[in-house]
Amino acid sequence: MKLIISLIFILFFSHAAWAEMYKCIDANGKASYSNLPCPEGTNSEQLKSFGKFTNQSDESYDQDLEYQENIEAIEVTPKQNSQSVLHISNGERVYLQDHMEYGKYTAFFFYAPWCPYCRKARPLIQDSANAHDNLVLREINIVDWKSPVKDQYQIPAIPYFKLYDQKGNLISEGTQSSSKVYNYILDPNLIK
Repeated sequence: MKLIISLIFILFFSHAAWAEMYKCIDANGKASYSNLPCPEGTNSEQLKSFGKFTNQSDESYDQDLEYQENIEAIEVTPKQNSQSVLHISNGERVYLQDHMEYGKYTAFFFYAPWCPYCRKARPLIQDSANAHDNLVLREINIVDWKSPVKDQYQIPAIPYFKLYDQKGNLISEGTQSSSKVYNYILDPNLIK
């Protein structure tokens, strides 16, 4: 009996000590934090927890919220060198074939401004597209996980890339970490 009570005690307090914390991002990019799952219509990110607290301090929460507010003020126009980088969609359906540049490699970059990995990758791939004559970049903002373009191309995660050759054939696709396409975009000379 003591063993059962001890196990119940351990299970109860270990669950309470390792509480889950969620970062919820609404359609406007505003972040909020809760130990409850995010409401429907918001994007969520489960934060790692330690004890009753997440690995982020209240100060970093405030900084993150301030950063999200500042995102709205950031100009979303990509760095462009003629037509090498074009923004082609904000969540609406789009047909990739209509935006390929035949005779060059065409990379499609599915992203969202609230995605930290996307914000990190975006200037690198824009610079690559501007630096390589044989590569063009087409950016597609999925906006949120319920957007038509996300469903149209069944995007499982972002940043997500699709790379087509000069004839319009798909060479590679995937997330930044799961495929060679990201390396191909950064250095088109790797493409064989």
